[in-house]
Amino acid sequence: MFFLSACNSPVMTPQGFENIQPGTDISTVEAEFGPPYEVEKMPNGFEEYIYIQRNPISPGVVDQVTYILYVCKGKVITKSIRNESSTVNLNLR
Repeated sequence: MFFLSACNSPVMTPQGFENIQPGTDISTVEAEFGPPYEVEKMPNGFEEYIYIQRNPISPGVVDQVTYILYVCKGKVITKSIRNESSTVNLNLR
């Protein structure tokens, strides 16, 4: 039963990220997409809420999308997105 509920965990998606508007309360974001992967405090008082989505492309290759929400006083101020691909080298001898 636990396995089935874990499959339905909320995740950040490109469409969900697109729908987050400046001024959105961060608690609303967390209620919809779950807790972020990481929260970093910035020197200017902002916080970066980082969500990561990993998509396997082929064996040993993963596409990673990093969604970053910049938050001040509990509200989303702006956001950015990074897309990275990485290769895992498997040495099978």
